Amino acid sequence: MAASGALAQDQRLFKNLTVSDGLPHSEITSIIQDKTGFLWLGTLNGLTRYDGNSMKTYIRDNSSNSLSNIRIISLYHDSDSLLFIGTEGGGLNVFNLYKESFENTAILKVESELSSQIVYAIRKGINEKI
Repeated sequence: MAASGALAQDQRLFKNLTVSDGLPHSEITSIIQDKTGFLWLGTLNGLTRYDGNSMKTYIRDNSSNSLSNIRIISLYHDSDSLLFIGTEGGGLNVFNLYKESFENTAILKVESELSSQIVYAIRKGINEKI
């Protein structure tokens, strides 16, 4: 039995993903896996969802239901259906995984005296709030 368990671990496959595979940028700044198994890749040119075969990329467009900035710096998946996206210059964005849409009322700006709105990390605090 121990040998078969070791064999299963040895059969893991890793794939090097590139722009020619569908990534919007060659630099990946953050990676997270959601409860359903999708990998979410933050890049310097948008957010990409990868299912192991194909990619879907989310970028900024002129609608109120899109990313506030395409330069993704950090990702956080809460216990519900929300993906929090920290950007370089666009503050914090929230994506509803079930609705597959950005919550336009939830796109937040980090209030500070800094000249840019950069979110380097997203975590839950002691009070269970983001």
